[in-house]
Amino acid sequence: MRTILFLSALLIGSVGYAQQMQDATNKDRRPYMTATYHIHSIKTRDYEQLRKRMLKANDRLKDKVMSAERFRAEQKKLYHLYGDTISQLFDKGRSRTWSRITQELERYQMLSEVKLTPRDKMLALHKLEGEWEEKREAMWKGSDTEARKQAKEADMIDELNGEIRKLLGTDVGNWYIGYKTLDFMALMNMDKYKTSYKNGHTIAEIELKYRKKRADILKTKKKYAEKEVESMKNDEKKEQEVFASVPADVANRWKKVNAAVMDYTLQNRYGLSQSQATKFKAEYSKYAIEEYKILNAKKLSAADRYARLDKLGDSFCQKVKPLFSTENYVKWQGWWKYDFERRMKRKGLM
Repeated sequence: MRTILFLSALLIGSVGYAQQMQDATNKDRRPYMTATYHIHSIKTRDYEQLRKRMLKANDRLKDKVMSAERFRAEQKKLYHLYGDTISQLFDKGRSRTWSRITQELERYQMLSEVKLTPRDKMLALHKLEGEWEEKREAMWKGSDTEARKQAKEADMIDELNGEIRKLLGTDVGNWYIGYKTLDFMALMNMDKYKTSYKNGHTIAEIELKYRKKRADILKTKKKYAEKEVESMKNDEKKEQEVFASVPADVANRWKKVNAAVMDYTLQNRYGLSQSQATKFKAEYSKYAIEEYKILNAKKLSAADRYARLDKLGDSFCQKVKPLFSTENYVKWQGWWKYDFERRMKRKGLM
């Protein structure tokens, strides 16, 4: 699930609408099913009825409140069960071609049956993503520093997305990347806000929508103060949409978590207690003040500012190190170093 941390930073403008695109019609899908699975028209009609029942069962599952891990396991069982039935329908159980094409995963089924992606491209995508995951696992088992691994994974995701667009075409590739991204974010939101997949997905769509709006605001040539006012209004509209779109108890949990994102991250990702998180924030406040002073020291060259900020960051890390377990400190410091370098590049100091 580490990949989730990076996906939202790699989104393109269209991905927030990945699951809103219209399903292929039965009329369009039937010749595709015939060509892909070598079945006659009667079986394609039977499959459409079976598909409707499957999607309804999947929707009912998405309405249930459970952990993301349990949801994924239950969804896999559901797809495997229907895979058995579809195998019997297509060729009396002699093969599981539908299961091989879809891998019994929703995103592959939708790519196949909504975008009518040819069989050879589906199989090529399985191979591409499977090999990528193997490389990713090997990279994380390697000897690089945690910060270097974080940077490598971000680059790997960029490269993978580029290969997906090359294989599927830009439009369908973007659609698939968006579908997969929203799926990951929905799963994360299930645990984060103790809610159903459907609510988690709705929140993810809203967050991406307003994240893009915020990025557009920051790209304008307006004064800093004006951008801040517009960003605040953007946040207010986002909150209003969340409360209008999901049950009040879920929206309130969303608001509570996002009002104290640092607390949530420190406690849930890095294992700090509430008192340890409070100490961390006190040290971070001191760090932030000194960082601001250095960034606004106009008499310093970019190289000098970077050197001082790097030293300041190392000092901050040493001060908060006792708050973490050894393992969690390595993870947190790796992320800190990776994020620090990203910020320095954005500010033109590297």
